[in-house]
Amino acid sequence: MHYHKACAMTALLLFSCGSWIFPPLEVLSIETGQDISILFSSRPSAISIKKAMSVNRDGTQISGQFLFNDRLLRFVPFDGLPAGHEYSVLISTAAEDEKGNSLLENFSYHFNTKTDTKAPKVISVYPEDGHSLDDKLEEIRVEFSKAVDTLSFMDAIQINPAMEYISKWSGNDTIVSLVPAHPPALGTRYFISLSEALRDKNKNCLEEAFSSSFLYGTDTTAPELCLSWSSSEFNAVPLADGCRNSGIASDAEILFAFNEPVAIDAIAGLVEIQPGISYSLLLDHKTKKEAKLVFAKRPEWNREYLLKLSAGASDLSGNKMRNELSFKLLFDSEAFRPVVFEGGFLLNGIDNWVEINRDTEFSDILLDASVFQPAAGIGQPTKLFMVFRISECANALSLVAAMNAIKVSSTNACVDISVKAIRILLREEYELLEVYGFVPDNPVGTEGGKLSVAELDLELGNSCRQGFVIFSIDNTLKDTLGNAMTESCVLTYNKY
Repeated sequence: MHYHKACAMTALLLFSCGSWIFPPLEVLSIETGQDISILFSSRPSAISIKKAMSVNRDGTQISGQFLFNDRLLRFVPFDGLPAGHEYSVLISTAAEDEKGNSLLENFSYHFNTKTDTKAPKVISVYPEDGHSLDDKLEEIRVEFSKAVDTLSFMDAIQINPAMEYISKWSGNDTIVSLVPAHPPALGTRYFISLSEALRDKNKNCLEEAFSSSFLYGTDTTAPELCLSWSSSEFNAVPLADGCRNSGIASDAEILFAFNEPVAIDAIAGLVEIQPGISYSLLLDHKTKKEAKLVFAKRPEWNREYLLKLSAGASDLSGNKMRNELSFKLLFDSEAFRPVVFEGGFLLNGIDNWVEINRDTEFSDILLDASVFQPAAGIGQPTKLFMVFRISECANALSLVAAMNAIKVSSTNACVDISVKAIRILLREEYELLEVYGFVPDNPVGTEGGKLSVAELDLELGNSCRQGFVIFSIDNTLKDTLGNAMTESCVLTYNKY
């Protein structure tokens, strides 16, 4: 029992005073020259040191030979320690001596082999700081006290507002000229800054961050606007002020493009469309030169809208557009022509046709008793042709849409009528039919488009009851381009 107590107390003593009984490994000194010499407090473990130690040159690890002599380690890089570089020596806590004692914390040491440690600085800049320039800006020129690393210059330079330019170096890389790719914006103050990321040829950082600014030109000219429309098929079609602009696609977006930055947030209050239609205006806050008008739903086909931009659009110098602009927009692109029902024809007997259209709605449907005998109660086959005007760009009506959209029904069981089949006729098939010509290709009051015909095979059983026969076409009816009817059509007829 006493023996176990003694062991426990001994273990506690060893644990509490471990750092006194087992002193940690330490780095006592480090010297650099042709190699890197490190003196440790005890004999280092060669295996652990090679794993725990790294030497970096300008941030990249280099390799070399490890030479151990008692407590001294010499690291000899295979390519030496050439001048003009920055070095770092890193030893992690994984380093141990031969007894297994490790470093208490990571060790790091930094040195350089530069022969020139003088930092570069900016001697002059053109245009001068705070200067106002009314002449053409040929270049922005910066001169340094010594040659600089041209790649580091690109990381360090910043111009605000942003400017595209070409860099030209001279004076053995002591002078850089920034030649603008485009004329700077008039009445704009440009800010130039250089961070300490800029280095000279010996990798000495810029002495201190540098900043300068200049005001370019006096802007007295009001901004100019170019309006255009774009769609899935067309890009940037110009719109003329004060004129009717036709042929606009129904999925078009209206693009506002100013020739210079403007007070972009004020544009929304200057835009008006008649007749009213819901839209959103997307503003480019980055360039402040563009806005996009996006309709919440497609404008009505073949309807003219008036888009107005009131006077007052202002550039950043306060110059305002003095005249109101107005654009007449006609959304009549043939590719977006909606499907229109022109008329139908029901065979109600032998060579007798009933016209189905808005003009004949609520009239009587007379069924030939010799064909559709009320007493027989047996359905007889007959035909219904439905004629539609569609876009010239479409092939025909969509058969699937027609099967879902066209319905024939009755009330009071006055007739038993059902659709057995639907076909979409080709133009040459339609021309061979008796009903061809009942609806001319271009009736009075219409322009463009072409006819497409749905042929319905019906089975009709007559009765002695009175009621209504209803022909309905849902607005989901489409052509092969996806253009639908603008509204559903329901036509009701009396049956005695």
